[in-house]
Amino acid sequence: MFLCSPGVFKNDGPYSAYISTGGVEELYATSLGTPLQLGANVNLARAMEVFRHMAKAEEGFQHLQVLADHWQVVANVAVRNTGSWCGNLMLKHAHQEFQSDIFLTLLAAEAELTIGSASNASTTHMDLEQFLRTDMSKKVILSVTLPPASLNTKLRTFKITPRAVNAHAYVNACFRMEVDPADNFKVTRKPSILLGGIGPNFIHATETENYLKGRRLVDEATVVEAAERLGREVQPDSHPQDASPAYRRTLSQALLYKAVVGFLGDRVKAELASAGPNILRPLSTSQQEFDMDKEAWPVGEPVPKLESATQISGEATYLDDIPYLPNELHGALVQTTHANAKIASVDTSEALRLSGVVTFVTTADIPGRNSFVVNAGAFPDPVFVEERSKYAGQPVGLIVARDRDTAMRAARLVVVAYKDVKKPVLTIKEALAVGGRHEVATDFVSGKKEASVLGDPAGQLAAAPHRLAGEQHQGSQYHLNMEPHAARVVPIEDGYDVFSTSQWPTETQATAAMVLGVPANRINVSVRRIGGGYGSKISRQHILSTAAAVAARKVQRPVRVVVDLNTNMTYAGWRDSYYSKYEVGFDDAGKLLALMVNLYSDAGHVSNESAVGFLGGVMQNCYAVPNFLYRPHVVNTDTAANTWCRTPGHVNAIGTMENILDHIASYLHKDPLEVRQLNFITPGVPRLISAPHELTPLKDVILPLLLKKANFTQRKAEVEEFNRSNRWKKRGLAVMPEYYGFDYPPIFRYGLQVSIYEHDGTVAISHGGIEMGQGINTKVRASTQRSGHQHKGQGINTKVRASTQRSGHQHKGQGINTKVRASTQRSGHQHKGQGINTKVRASTQRSGHQHKGQGINTKVRASTQRSGHQHKGQGINTKVRASTPRSGHQHRSGHQHQGQGINTKVRASTLRSGHQHKGQGINTKVRASTLRSGHQHQGQGINTKVRASTPRSGHQHQGQGINTKVRASTPRSGHQHQGQGINTKVRASTPRSGHQHQGQGINTKVRASTPRSGHQHKVKGINTKVRASTQRSGHQHKGQGINTKVRVSTQRSGHQHQGQGINTKVRASTPRSGYQHQGQGINTKVRASTLRSGHQHQGQGINTKVRVSTLRSGHQHKGQGINTKVRASTLRSGHQHKGQGINTKVAQVAAYTLGIPLAQVVVKASDTMVGANSTVTGGSFGTDLCAHGVRVASSALKQRMDVEKEKIKKNTGKDPTWVQLVKHCNAHDVDLCERYWTAVKEHPPRYDIWAACCLEVEVDVLTGVYLLRRADVLEDAGRSMNPYVDVGQVEGAFIMGLGLYTSEKLKFDPTTGQKLSNGTWEYKPPTALDIPVDLRVTLLPNAKQPYGVLGSKATGEPPLCLSYVVVSALRQAITAFRAENGNGEWFQMDTPLTVEVVQGLCGATTSMFKLK
Repeated sequence: MFLCSPGVFKNDGPYSAYISTGGVEELYATSLGTPLQLGANVNLARAMEVFRHMAKAEEGFQHLQVLADHWQVVANVAVRNTGSWCGNLMLKHAHQEFQSDIFLTLLAAEAELTIGSASNASTTHMDLEQFLRTDMSKKVILSVTLPPASLNTKLRTFKITPRAVNAHAYVNACFRMEVDPADNFKVTRKPSILLGGIGPNFIHATETENYLKGRRLVDEATVVEAAERLGREVQPDSHPQDASPAYRRTLSQALLYKAVVGFLGDRVKAELASAGPNILRPLSTSQQEFDMDKEAWPVGEPVPKLESATQISGEATYLDDIPYLPNELHGALVQTTHANAKIASVDTSEALRLSGVVTFVTTADIPGRNSFVVNAGAFPDPVFVEERSKYAGQPVGLIVARDRDTAMRAARLVVVAYKDVKKPVLTIKEALAVGGRHEVATDFVSGKKEASVLGDPAGQLAAAPHRLAGEQHQGSQYHLNMEPHAARVVPIEDGYDVFSTSQWPTETQATAAMVLGVPANRINVSVRRIGGGYGSKISRQHILSTAAAVAARKVQRPVRVVVDLNTNMTYAGWRDSYYSKYEVGFDDAGKLLALMVNLYSDAGHVSNESAVGFLGGVMQNCYAVPNFLYRPHVVNTDTAANTWCRTPGHVNAIGTMENILDHIASYLHKDPLEVRQLNFITPGVPRLISAPHELTPLKDVILPLLLKKANFTQRKAEVEEFNRSNRWKKRGLAVMPEYYGFDYPPIFRYGLQVSIYEHDGTVAISHGGIEMGQGINTKVRASTQRSGHQHKGQGINTKVRASTQRSGHQHKGQGINTKVRASTQRSGHQHKGQGINTKVRASTQRSGHQHKGQGINTKVRASTQRSGHQHKGQGINTKVRASTPRSGHQHRSGHQHQGQGINTKVRASTLRSGHQHKGQGINTKVRASTLRSGHQHQGQGINTKVRASTPRSGHQHQGQGINTKVRASTPRSGHQHQGQGINTKVRASTPRSGHQHQGQGINTKVRASTPRSGHQHKVKGINTKVRASTQRSGHQHKGQGINTKVRVSTQRSGHQHQGQGINTKVRASTPRSGYQHQGQGINTKVRASTLRSGHQHQGQGINTKVRVSTLRSGHQHKGQGINTKVRASTLRSGHQHKGQGINTKVAQVAAYTLGIPLAQVVVKASDTMVGANSTVTGGSFGTDLCAHGVRVASSALKQRMDVEKEKIKKNTGKDPTWVQLVKHCNAHDVDLCERYWTAVKEHPPRYDIWAACCLEVEVDVLTGVYLLRRADVLEDAGRSMNPYVDVGQVEGAFIMGLGLYTSEKLKFDPTTGQKLSNGTWEYKPPTALDIPVDLRVTLLPNAKQPYGVLGSKATGEPPLCLSYVVVSALRQAITAFRAENGNGEWFQMDTPLTVEVVQGLCGATTSMFKLK
């Protein structure tokens, strides 16, 4: 962490010891005077608070607001909360090439450091530049002093990065000038022009500083000359991992111009003023719309993945969570560092001498064949390098040691020597230039290496009125899974148990058997789940499973291999990159007449997994191309063999066609959407490879609905007006349609079994598919069906969850039932107005938390200290949970309750004795896992809650004792509350029957793990909460029913809430049928795992829902905001479920077919016994076919059982219960297990998927920074099997595609061939601040169709292809600027379109730096 010691820097370490200064109190000292002084231990977040305070409170410190704003984009919330400014400076001291924002901004503020010496106990004062030249051995930074600045001091700072947050700057800059506004902004003293990212020794632009002294900034010629001088002075260094020197030079010039325009303010012409400010991102919003068809519930019911509860709680077991066996060893790969080089020697002597190292495994130890490919390709791919390195990062061998740290440390000690080193070939263009490295790929349909042809493309191209030729390169992408590749092999008496993060257990089994030279029946493979796949775990991870198998055989002990991110990114291939060359002919209107395309795919060093051979039909997309030639090529480079990745090749083929249509529109000066619509294919028109369409709903259904929802016509006019009015910022608005044919390839087959257990009628399923979902940001928990759940009236329910800091978070207006969860600090959190039922959870400190006004039902959970927590006013139902002891409730600093303070809740895991609450303190809640003695409530003492692990009998509360809660592990029978008994809560693990509340019965809460029937609340029934893990039928709530909360894990039917019904909350892990919210401000929900600054909700805010896992600043909701929702996961924001939710859908199908509650169905781990010979799970085929297979198997079971059911009914005159029927069938030898193989001849019919997207961008021309303002995505999902999962799939796939086309850039070392994009230090997937500000997803309504499984369609792949729309939108924005400067010609746009690329395409020059 950033303390007064080295922080985290790429490739630093390992260290023998870590020394923290955290316990030195003197280093936290802060002096808020003139000058300002901060101790070295003050973290960045605290420093920012101080800066903002001083900027407002002290004259001469206004410039510190600029520092606070700049530091807001340093690192991330967690780092700013823990890391000190001092630690950051020490990083800069150790790595002077580091673009430290802290160093640069403190230098601009003319700060002075105080350095302490351990040698003589002396202190020295110095500026920051002198600090860099000082030997810090036996010295420590004690504090920093910041002096005031004159009122005429102007300060602008910039940080231009590859993505919004968690990224180092291309260039960071500070411009400080003291000017005289009355004298045309004359620079009265030498300015400071400070630049980072130029080179390790460059800080000041001295020549430019000297030039500007005494000159007037309003003089346009002065500004242009200063920029020119700066361009000559700035000579950036050149490293392959960095942005180009040319970009960093022009960016430095642009930032100077931006600073000057910002200083001059209204002295600059209005249309030029847009040069000054940066693009500011508003707070994110989103919406989802989908039908809820109850006909087939639980199929079609919107529920989360079945595993979500265990996943979000951390209970789900992934491979590396499996406990170590006592004799288990660990492996670490030794990798090559050169591509295309002969291995001269491998020296392991130093590594083997390291204590704890057991052995080194190489090719010589493989008893079978040295390849990890059996069915995954036509060519072998070695587990360990043989004579010559195929790529940098290829495994040389495996170090085996007693623990992982030792293994990794030893792997770094292995020395690999090379000879005959050749320059690596790393790109498609390089391979084409070298020659002999590419061939025509095998056509998927014909099986021949040839082009696919429709009509007479060559002849019609020659005859076309207009012809164009072009090319485009589309880059690679890493499968950024939450769980890395891993394997574990355990020798057993008859073979080996293999655990692997595999999407293809059959191939895992076969490869292990092949390398070990043993029969396949000696290899047992089991996969419970994997933490994300995207195709990366189809074949690549078999390097690890085969290596671990060889090691386990050699040492005859269990061996586990789990790679780190760097290893994962370098030893395995990624998505293949593509290069297209095309010729197109068209008429005057833009209608396609002929098209010839050569498409090249980079397969890596071996051509096993390229999709280019079956992309001809895909490339046509939704357009009519009467004469079409498609020639696929596969290219080999000296890189890791690339592999399948979500929509393999589809996104690139469709992107190629969209690029061609944009080219035509540019040439004809037509609207790109008009050209697309003109070329829409119609039913019956011939297509390349595929049969003609029977139906094409794009033109008449999907596109009109999208344009209406996106308000396209009005927004298009607004974009045009914006571009006319703003010289330096431009917007683009693009629409992209999509056709995605979903055929079931014959290789996709799965074995499965459905078993019904005689004991209780529960059902277990095992299938050959793999559950890949990570269950991030799951919103509702239920494990059974709910039908008829309804909420009407005022029911407002705002919910926010987060795991890191939120500063300035604010809710105003009706915002009833606002809920916030976080695991780190929140500062300045405030809730005003009606704010009923505000809930906050956190595991670390909260400072300054305040709640004012009606604030009813405020809930706070935390596991550490809270300081300054305060509730004023009505503050009803305040809830606090913590894991540290509170005796007498005195363990919070500054915690205060005033006024009615109703419903205070405290949870702790240690002893509380003498806990006492007197006066109005209504609804005090305490949870603990140990003895509580002397617990006492006096006075009004409403809502006392106690949880313990020992029995309580005879517990009774009467009269005023409102809201008494008891939890125990033994039964309670006959528990009754009458009269005023408000908010009574009972939890137990045995049944309760006849539980009844009458009269006022406000806030009744019951939790149990067995059924309750006939549970009913009537009349006032405010804040009723019920939790149970089994069925409840007939649950009903009527009347005022404020704050009804129900949590169950089984079926609820007929659940209804009517009237004012404010704050109804239901959590479950299965579907809800008919769930409805109507009226004012219903169900606003926000979840996040990182910082939100300035979050605000105003107005009616109906059903606003936001989920994110990274930083959002300035998030704001205004107006009606109906049903706004944003979901995001970690490094790929917006992605809720990574995987198809296969187990959830499979279980839903089984429950529906058998006619039982979903709670009675579980899905077991996939293995090579039941799922023997099953193929890979990918492309959404696994979900569809496994669901189809379970449907068939369950139908067969039901058919057999229905025969017995009729016999029972005939003999007894009544239908048997499910359990009775199951027991009867078992007793009469009816097989209660059914196995099914999804044979090709029994695959469901293919179907078509149609979709469209509208996206708007805004570009800062001077820097290349751009903002995705809004995206509307519409997809035909048929009759969705699970709208929650499908919406998450659409969002996640779309955002993943945005990363592919914007920020995720692969870079190599051109000399060695090593991947330089080998960690998040350089590789930048989108964060939540890079996704569209407003993301709206609609599943096409009324989309029933006879195909697919129960009328559903796949959603995991098609939305990713729509992401090419961002390229078209950016093209429009860039074109607007170029055309304004007389350059309307077509320009090539290779992807990804990084900030650097966009700025370069805009082509701004210093001669354009106008002021008037």
